[in-house]
Amino acid sequence: HMTKIRSLYSQYDLDESLLYTTSLELHYKMNSFSIHFVSLNYINPQKNRYLYKLDGFDQEWQDAGSGREIIYRNVEPDRYTFRVIGSNNDGIWNSEADTLAITIKPPFWQTTLFQMFIACIVMGIAIYAVRRRISSIKQESNIRRQFAHDLIKNQEAERKRIASELHDSL
Repeated sequence: HMTKIRSLYSQYDLDESLLYTTSLELHYKMNSFSIHFVSLNYINPQKNRYLYKLDGFDQEWQDAGSGREIIYRNVEPDRYTFRVIGSNNDGIWNSEADTLAITIKPPFWQTTLFQMFIACIVMGIAIYAVRRRISSIKQESNIRRQFAHDLIKNQEAERKRIASELHDSL
């Protein structure tokens, strides 16, 4: 039965029994931790043996021998299931593993919500930039249209002035 889990790089220490605990959430900085466990056979405890596996991290069952502490380092944020089975001093193994669901929460910048927030900000900035550019192009077009209108108006006025002078001189 598992009795203790401790983070190697944090002051967080769970010293209460995990006998009835089915899940545990750890902060992303607690991605290196140790798990202590013990078998309830005390006849010849040095002959008790253990196999363990952290589903999603370990590929195969690991033999802990008679050791009762497992250390994991740099475990990526995700959901895992720690399994341990033990044998007594006669070599008779448990038929069912004790399990503990372990969730290592990702840092806020790796969460889907934060990434969606950043994507919305980037899209907002892109939309703002496009709208600014379109507005700038429209403003330039209006200035050119007004200039062309003023130029035509001035040319027309000049043509009328010249025509009037020619008419007066005739």
